Amino acid sequence: MLDADGVARDLSGLTADIDGVFLAGGGIRRVREALEAGTLPVLADPRPGSVRPSPGPARWSASASTTAPTPLSPAPSRPPSRSCS
Repeated sequence: MLDADGVARDLSGLTADIDGVFLAGGGIRRVREALEAGTLPVLADPRPGSVRPSPGPARWSASASTTAPTPLSPAPSRPPSRSCS
């Protein structure tokens, strides 16, 4: 996260993931308190952009239960419908 001065701060001391459990458990309050106390370290290697979510267990179990090969490209889209008026 970026502080008020635009410096990237490391939240790993507060949470491994910003998810529902973190947010429901007062995570934002804890981040605010740590910022105010000056206890969040500067992030050593800030990378721009958002982190992509990792697939959850349901996705893994569904993909692991099939023997179909992983497609190399997305499925082709349907052609536009042609309606007769």
